Amino acid sequence: MHRKSETVKLLRKEYLKKRVIITFMFIIISTSVLQYCIRNILFEHMVIYNSTVRGIKRGIINKDERSKILIIPEGVKSIGTNAFIDNTDIEEVVLPESLVSIEDYAFAGCTGLKKIKFPQGLKKIGPFSFFGCESLEDIVFPDSLEYLIGGSFAGCVNLKKVDFSESKTYIGLMTFKNCTSLKEVQLSENLTEIQKEAFYNCISLEKIYIPFNTQNIGSQAFMDCKNLKEVILNREDILLGAGAFINTLWLSKLPTDDGYKYFSNILMKYEGNERKVTVKDGIKSIAGGAFFDSPTLEEVVLPESLTVIGGSAFSCCQKLSYIDIPDNVELMGNKVFEACDSLERIVLPDKLRSLPQYSFHQCKNLKEVVLGSDLKDILDNSFAECENLKSINLNDKTRYIGEGAFEGCKKLTDIGDSSGVSFVGYNALDDTPWYSSQKEVGGCKYVGNVLIECLDKKKTDIQLKEGTTMIGDLAFEGTKIYSLDFAKGIKIIGYRAFENCSNLSFAVIPDGVQYLGYDVFSSCKNLREIYVPESVERVQVEVFGNGIFDNYKNIAVPNHLSGMFIYNGKARIKYY
Repeated sequence: MHRKSETVKLLRKEYLKKRVIITFMFIIISTSVLQYCIRNILFEHMVIYNSTVRGIKRGIINKDERSKILIIPEGVKSIGTNAFIDNTDIEEVVLPESLVSIEDYAFAGCTGLKKIKFPQGLKKIGPFSFFGCESLEDIVFPDSLEYLIGGSFAGCVNLKKVDFSESKTYIGLMTFKNCTSLKEVQLSENLTEIQKEAFYNCISLEKIYIPFNTQNIGSQAFMDCKNLKEVILNREDILLGAGAFINTLWLSKLPTDDGYKYFSNILMKYEGNERKVTVKDGIKSIAGGAFFDSPTLEEVVLPESLTVIGGSAFSCCQKLSYIDIPDNVELMGNKVFEACDSLERIVLPDKLRSLPQYSFHQCKNLKEVVLGSDLKDILDNSFAECENLKSINLNDKTRYIGEGAFEGCKKLTDIGDSSGVSFVGYNALDDTPWYSSQKEVGGCKYVGNVLIECLDKKKTDIQLKEGTTMIGDLAFEGTKIYSLDFAKGIKIIGYRAFENCSNLSFAVIPDGVQYLGYDVFSSCKNLREIYVPESVERVQVEVFGNGIFDNYKNIAVPNHLSGMFIYNGKARIKYY
């Protein structure tokens, strides 16, 4: 009997022990399940601020990395910078019809992403937004797309087909660079421009059809597309950038005629070593880089049929001393005559309306430039470091002088008639004797209708010169102004125009302003409120800075600017 009682006690003890173990295991499993549910169901949420998706969070700090299908809710207008960067588990993205923009690096590094359909109404795909999405194979762009910007699909190594047939956009800088599987590209008949390195190193591409409306193919656009053997260009007056088709089968197989490579009426390349060259009649376009760094070239005779000269066409031809640009030339690329040390005088044709960036940069012996009668724009660094340039003949049609246009022109004393100038970039004329000789007006200096700088930093009451249309870059840096009431009539406010204006606490940008540059109120430590009027049509991407150091509380912005700028600061953005 005693022995039986002992056995019963042992059995009960074992039973209780097992029950404790089972209960303990149940608690552990239940806790794990509860934690999983909390982590993946209760606290998984999408962070949306001012109609912009910032990303997905778990709890309050951790990015979601497990959802395979990402559904962006209706009403979202923008997917913000870095929103889903390096989320390797997303395989499909469903976008709402309300979406207007996808910002920088939004889906960069989403190596598992296989499927995405862009909605009608999408206007902008930002820089590197899908960079390195290695699983994407097929993309169709909507006809609403206006901006396809730098490197947006670069490094998508499995991308095989892109369809622009319904899109009206240009193709931006490096858009499909290193998409090594890309084989089929359908371009819209409305496409106007393919920018620099857009299809660089797309080694699987064999054929490209360039529509008639495409007027500009940027430098190195198809460089290293080694298997590209068929190129259909539908116009002869196309602007081809330097090296646009270099290292392609197509270019290598074009026949050479006495040192010249032609395609139809386009001079693609000169490979001779003559002192004087004469381009044959009938040629309408000279491709970018055609004569680049020709060490013996001194004189060039161009035909009257010529209408277009591509970028860097004559760059670094250090002995080139004479060239007569024909009257029919109406379009030139960047850096056409850069570093042509022997050029002393140049006459530009009347039909040329815009002088591109770095056109005569570092032409150290250039002394005189005769501009055409219809020239309106002189773009960035056009004559920078032309240290012997003495005169240039602006006229009342000249409207735009870009950043650094005459930087380092230390002998420039005469610029002609600047009365019609309505835009001047940073340091465009500051180094010149001409600018030094200009008189102050009300404590400020002007070029044409542009206020370049306020010299009296203690001045609080500003009286603009009649007809002033632009406040230039850094124009009021460090001044004591209290408000912007004086700026009525202004259309453009430049880069950091009011930097370190410590007296500003409430900035009402006057009605009539159309454009705002980068970080307009940089380092205004006491500024709390900003009002942007409906008249503003465009703003620079970081118009209010990066938000790290400002003390802004409220920024009122018209609805149509939504998606046009990025702001990561603490201020409340109120759209109206």
